[in-house]
Amino acid sequence: MPTVSPDGKTYTFVVAAGHRFNDGTAVDAASFKRAIERATAPALLGGSSGGYAGGFVGDIVGAWAHFSSGGGISGIGAAGNVLSITLAAPAGDFPARIAMPFFCATRSTAPAVFSVAPLPSAGPYFVETATASEIVLKRNPFYGGSRARNTDRIRWVPETSSLVADYFPAALASLVARPTDTDVTNPLLIVSYLALNTSKAPFNALNVRRAVALAVDRAAISALRPIPLLPADQFLAPGAPGYQAANLFGLTANTAAATAALAGATPAVTLCHSTSGSVNTVAATAVKAQLQAAGFSVTLSPMPFSVLYDPSPTGPGAANPANCNLVYTAWNPDYADPLDVLGNLFRGRSARNYSFFNGQDAAFAAAAANSDYTSHLAALGALDVTLAGTDIAAVALGHYQTRDVFSARIGCLAYNPAWSSYSLNHLCVLGDSTPPKLIIPSDMTMAATGPAGAAVVYTATATDDTDPNPAVVCTPPSGSVFAIGTTTVNCSATDSSSNTATASFTVHVKGAAEQLADLGDAVKELGPGTSPAVKASLALKLRIAELFVAHGKNQAACLTLTAFNLEVRALSGRKIPPAQATKLIADASRIKTVLGC
Repeated sequence: MPTVSPDGKTYTFVVAAGHRFNDGTAVDAASFKRAIERATAPALLGGSSGGYAGGFVGDIVGAWAHFSSGGGISGIGAAGNVLSITLAAPAGDFPARIAMPFFCATRSTAPAVFSVAPLPSAGPYFVETATASEIVLKRNPFYGGSRARNTDRIRWVPETSSLVADYFPAALASLVARPTDTDVTNPLLIVSYLALNTSKAPFNALNVRRAVALAVDRAAISALRPIPLLPADQFLAPGAPGYQAANLFGLTANTAAATAALAGATPAVTLCHSTSGSVNTVAATAVKAQLQAAGFSVTLSPMPFSVLYDPSPTGPGAANPANCNLVYTAWNPDYADPLDVLGNLFRGRSARNYSFFNGQDAAFAAAAANSDYTSHLAALGALDVTLAGTDIAAVALGHYQTRDVFSARIGCLAYNPAWSSYSLNHLCVLGDSTPPKLIIPSDMTMAATGPAGAAVVYTATATDDTDPNPAVVCTPPSGSVFAIGTTTVNCSATDSSSNTATASFTVHVKGAAEQLADLGDAVKELGPGTSPAVKASLALKLRIAELFVAHGKNQAACLTLTAFNLEVRALSGRKIPPAQATKLIADASRIKTVLGC
């Protein structure tokens, strides 16, 4: 953590020595100064507001002048490995904001405009290639930090519409068909809640707000989403910075206690909700039923998203306190600090304060100005419990969750609730015990082309679930000369984890005797137009050649085959079709070669 000046305005960071970008360039304080100024520069953004990133560092001294005209932020100093950042006023959430991905170290020569080429990275991985269809991360060879970097490369492929359609929600059933996969659900920082309009009756009365908190069945409402919410009665998610667990109202409805809290009243309320997504209507309808069971009279007021969240305080949406007593809504914080959750929902000046609650503004101001990060988080964690359980400024229902599916081969899963994601650098490939799948030819038969046999060409390949190129070895190898007779080819495939698969097939090479028999069969099939007498004459010559071969008289067999070829050539086109004649002569000539003639 940085050191903070006594006035809480200046943060001093010391960049650890030895860190380098993936191109070998050293990381120093100027790398971070460049990152902040580049992410908010008008040259990069084409404007003068600091862009999205600027909204999180606008309290740095000199930031807005830089947003407007460039030239650097005067409140940021960089000397060697020492980075100093001076704020206009103390801000306890600054460490969380400056840790956002916009502000990762950037080489001082990084272009001031968007670049198609990936920028160098100082983390465990860098972007090796980036296209519309995939991003490939490669291990940074110069990284010297403590974070894991277990795999050499990580290939990320964006979801396609077919993947999304297959996954939400019906495809969860398909996971059952792959029981070896790991299906992991983790909470996000997004909170689903009921904003209660505390600026007017009936929710200006604490007992009525308590009745809502008791009446809602958080577990039942959470189960209505394709990926269920994590039911909760607090606004900060489990695992979020500052979170303090407190069992406030329970996760199921306590209808009797809710009715008792109303003390005989039957408040009539309007529940506003967005029509964007059918689940909002379904959930709002469920809330209506639960509240009515406790004694409320509820009218639903569905609105398009753009209308419900119209920022105008006099418009038709939730920002107008005259329209809604309750709002079924959610909030997704931008950065991992409780101030970005609680402050947006309940600080009096916030445009997202649909509860119109300002009873803790002094506590918010104190926490926001507390530059001791540990006590800053502790104060806001306690304030979360107070807002949810004592003030009941709104009613938390649950937190959105992410569902991730990992192959059985993937391990070392490290989930970071602050960023609502897994740390890719921790992922590892578990011990591989599955051998490759070896693909070999069927048994082969071919004719010898010489006394030694025949050169045989074949293809053997392998696939593997982790190694894209398992090593395949066969003996004898493809292209070898196989001797006359039957030879067994033994093949093996080995993957990068040394798992081996084996298989074999046979190659039968026909010698002169078998080829003479085949040639005799071909003579029998001659025609049309080939007379029986011609077939008999040719067959006799082949039979004589077979006898010579059987007795080892190869030269005599060759003379007989020469006479066979002369007769075929003489009859070609007259009594033997030319194509058949050509084939007979070629086969007989090959047999002569096999015999060594």
